[in-house]
Amino acid sequence: MGVDVKGVNTIVHFGPSSDIDDYCQESGRGGRDGSESYAILINYSGSSGRYKTSDGMKYYVNNEEICRRELLLEPFGCKPNNTSSRTLHLCCDICACRCKCGDGACGDPVGGKRHIEQKC
Repeated sequence: MGVDVKGVNTIVHFGPSSDIDDYCQESGRGGRDGSESYAILINYSGSSGRYKTSDGMKYYVNNEEICRRELLLEPFGCKPNNTSSRTLHLCCDICACRCKCGDGACGDPVGGKRHIEQKC
């Protein structure tokens, strides 16, 4: 669905989408050329209350324990591929914090998440 634009590898959401389906559709614009891509959601105070945001999307945004890829695939009846076959820090921010592979990307996949939260 949509236009395949090469070279899009980062999608930035300023506030949450209205629901998980929309978030998946919007985030899926990145990496269509097969390259690694990132979806960054900047959640700010009151962002979930300004628009009609589904309970599922609110849960996704506030979740700090469950793999985000798992939460995105769950409504579609799917499960993520076995994470042992890929580096955890390439999965999501939750898995990146659990990754112990020793790569510099472990713990903070988009670089500066904590820094952004402190500045806002």
